[in-house]
Amino acid sequence: MHTAPRKLSGKGFSIYAGLVLLGLAIFPLYQALQTGGYLFYTTGMDEASHLSFSYADYVAKHSGRMRYTSHLITLLHHIGLSGGYINLILDLACTLCTLLLVKGIFEKFGYSKPQARSGALLLFLLPLLFTPFNPVVSLLSPLHFDPQIMRWFSMPWNPEIPLLRSPEPQVSWMLIAAALYITAGTQLSPLALLAISPLLYPFVELPLIFVSAVLLLGSKARLSLRLLTSFGVCGVLMLAFISSMKDPNLPKFFIFSSLPLIPFTGVLSLALYLIIQDHVPPASRPLLIALVCSTWAVANVQLVSGYLVPPVNFENYWGVMVLSFLATMGILHRSEDPRGWVGFSVLLFGVFSMATFAFNHSVSARLTRPRDVLPLLAKDSARVACNDLYLTTYLDLVSPRQEPTTFSWTRTLDISSDTNYHNYLCDKQSLQSFHADAQPLFNSLFLALDEGFISRGSDMFMSLGRQNIPTFAPQTNITGTTCSNRELLVVPTNREAINTTSDF
Repeated sequence: MHTAPRKLSGKGFSIYAGLVLLGLAIFPLYQALQTGGYLFYTTGMDEASHLSFSYADYVAKHSGRMRYTSHLITLLHHIGLSGGYINLILDLACTLCTLLLVKGIFEKFGYSKPQARSGALLLFLLPLLFTPFNPVVSLLSPLHFDPQIMRWFSMPWNPEIPLLRSPEPQVSWMLIAAALYITAGTQLSPLALLAISPLLYPFVELPLIFVSAVLLLGSKARLSLRLLTSFGVCGVLMLAFISSMKDPNLPKFFIFSSLPLIPFTGVLSLALYLIIQDHVPPASRPLLIALVCSTWAVANVQLVSGYLVPPVNFENYWGVMVLSFLATMGILHRSEDPRGWVGFSVLLFGVFSMATFAFNHSVSARLTRPRDVLPLLAKDSARVACNDLYLTTYLDLVSPRQEPTTFSWTRTLDISSDTNYHNYLCDKQSLQSFHADAQPLFNSLFLALDEGFISRGSDMFMSLGRQNIPTFAPQTNITGTTCSNRELLVVPTNREAINTTSDF
């Protein structure tokens, strides 16, 4: 049984958890008041696409990707929730459930209630220290884009908490917490994690399989042999997954390579483990070693399979959580008063919440006359033309089962056909025919979309300088394609807001 000289009370935990929930709810509440009840905002990278009905439906039914929470998103749309409200509900529900489950897991492993409360909050919030939200990590980002460095080194890119990116990996981490809570203290935990692994986000699934296999092989075998065996299993699974793909375009998103890679989170996790190893219980060390090794294994699975998934996603959604867990264990076992660290982590989240508020407000403020425009999206979203890439994509979240706006970035992500591209060319023609005076305002947007339809969401992270960036060259000739020449509903934007906005 672990004891702490000073305690985080149940009341203190409730206050801190309430502050976290308030930080998540403050912008959507503000936006709802400004818009008359409509929500279109994000708390994680690419949520505007993943929470939209069209993209979730495409991923669930046609893409060949194993992302089962896309079915959940389409179901929620069908029962009448918009992408914006789905985001709010998932953030609040998953955050509360994950905090309570993790607190229960710590208790089941023998930690006192005050320590369990501290551990749950720290594990949830400390990932911010290891993402580019941390200015020190952010300073390294330019180095990451050096072709010679990117070829051999990977690091996180998203300045966010993985547990808040809806629906994934948010739901996956909640499912992991639930499985561990149910089986904590028994020999069933590795089996339970393997059982749920097919339901998980692939960038969480593969490293979880690695760790589960290490634990499942038992303590009688040498740890080094268990680690190597698990690594080989993951390599074979990766090769089997790629071989089973039905969509011939999906392998373009994998990196064909057998060269090793150094993961940023792997280096930090190894250093952090060496710092805390003498302070944590001996029984927990095999798990911690397996977690450290998992960050290296998934970044180097190509040594077995010959294929590498863009490693930045493992860094973003798994590696920073491993670092957060190691940091949490170190604090619980080395700090005389974990409450100081808890207070710091909540303060850090407050800064993150303000930055997220500012960014979402800057996007929302670009829309003029929102109470007149937003009701149109329920029926005519496909005709709404906006010249700001962020805003027009975020507007996909306004209404349930809504089509993407005319020039939404989400339209570029379908790799199964060129239909969206042909429609895009037609809509550009329509804009010229009916709104020639507005066309110059759309030129920069069209440059981005032209590139988007060629890349279909791929970028330098999907090449690492080891191969060419994947391209999907669409047919540029629309002869024979029926253009309805529909008149678009051009939505004016606040140019001053656009010119003063930067991404967080």
